[in-house]
Amino acid sequence: MKKTEVIIYGGAFNPPTIAHVQIVQALINEAKTRSAEVWIMPNGERRDKKIGVDILTRIAYVKAMIDSCNTKDVEVSIDNSELLNSKFTETIASVERQQRDHPNKHFTWVFGSDSVATMHQWRAGKWMYDNLPMLLIDRPGYELGPTPKNATMLRVETPEISSTKVRDSIKNGDSIQEYVSPVVLAVINAHSSSDI
Repeated sequence: MKKTEVIIYGGAFNPPTIAHVQIVQALINEAKTRSAEVWIMPNGERRDKKIGVDILTRIAYVKAMIDSCNTKDVEVSIDNSELLNSKFTETIASVERQQRDHPNKHFTWVFGSDSVATMHQWRAGKWMYDNLPMLLIDRPGYELGPTPKNATMLRVETPEISSTKVRDSIKNGDSIQEYVSPVVLAVINAHSSSDI
């Protein structure tokens, strides 16, 4: 039986920027050519990265990111498996869990060039580098060395804007309108209002 292809994109998305939205749209466009689904997987807490935003807000951010895209003819889902995991998460644990829980799916994992550059330092990083089907996204300021053998480059022209920049702008009371989509902005404003 032929497995359904899934393009899976993980990240903190705290909050999603217009660059994230552009990447998701590019993944949706790629999925159309492959008759694939797209799963967005918000990261759980990691030893090296505390996110510090409640789960419902995280889900609302990701839903707003998806709603900012044209999803016509592609099934786009939110995978909460890392978010709902009480343990610290690692990429290899997520890879193993997805393969175990969804044996009828063939996963292609999305990584930025910054991630691939450090992948050999991760637990089981060499195995993932050598074996995982990947879509690679160029990240501004990161040189991509040798491309993993199971990787395909997906060229996406994105502005140099990070979630950290958006969070800093919010803290400073600066406008973030040019950094996020209108749908994401509405969620951020609703979240900010509820904190007052």
